[in-house]
Amino acid sequence: MNYPASDDHVIAVGGTTASSKSPTLIARNKELGWGGSGGGVSGKFALPSWQVGFPGLESTTHRNVPDVAFDSDLNTGYNIVFTPPGMAQGAFIVGGTSAAAPTWAATLALVQQKRVALGKATLKLVGAKLYAASTTAGNFFDVTIGDNGFYANKVGYDAVTGVGVPDAFKVWTFLAVTTP
Repeated sequence: MNYPASDDHVIAVGGTTASSKSPTLIARNKELGWGGSGGGVSGKFALPSWQVGFPGLESTTHRNVPDVAFDSDLNTGYNIVFTPPGMAQGAFIVGGTSAAAPTWAATLALVQQKRVALGKATLKLVGAKLYAASTTAGNFFDVTIGDNGFYANKVGYDAVTGVGVPDAFKVWTFLAVTTP
């Protein structure tokens, strides 16, 4: 398992392929596990306390990754506009879990920002809170089809997309507003 994703102080991000995108953002995107997503079991880090007893894990003794997932496919990823110095502006689609991980980081940054605005302490033990959020229906979209070449997606936790793709607003609300 790749470091630092396998570290139990890190929220590891897996990847999906969005097979359809709703132009109105009202309908749920249909997603499947992305073939380039990492995932599996750490050979170094023990099972963190917040994964103990969680159903569907590949290992009950070592760290399972990923924890969450976002769209990572280069064909369905993130549209960006970039103007390199001395060059014309260009539009690109970027992907990979290297694009998905900053999406998770941005989501968590917004959680921390709201907590501060509410006079709450910054969120600690994020892994434990994240897995707790995943047990509330609707906070995550469970990706049940696809694979990464080593593991298959399945109902519940899997080593391709973790607990699933967060509904960013619902997870933000759970972590920023509901969680003490």
